[in-house]
Order: sequence, then C-alpha cells, then structure tokens
Amino acid sequence: MTSKAKRAQYTLEFKLEAVRLVKAGQSMAAVAEHGCMADTSPRGVLQWMR
Repeated sequence: MTSKAKRAQYTLEFKLEAVRLVKAGQSMAAVAEHGCMADTSPRGVLQWMR
C-alpha cells in the first residue's frame, strides 16, 4: 500500500498575488522562492499565469 503526498492547495488570492508579482517584472523563479511562497514551484506559477 502506497500513500500519495498531499498536494498543496492555494487560495485564489495567493495565486493572484503571485501572478501580479510576475506581471510587475519579477521572474517566476524569484516569485516561487519569495517568502511565504517558498513552497511553490516556478512551473506552478506559470500555470497560474494561463
């Protein structure tokens, strides 16, 4: 029996803030490593941009 790792769930406000930071000129990698967003991945931020 294997257990799956639980995926993080982010609020809409959290995602919108990440998108806002990217649109303001920060790189996706920088946003993903930023403070409270440290557990996100640049790929996750890219998906939120769509």
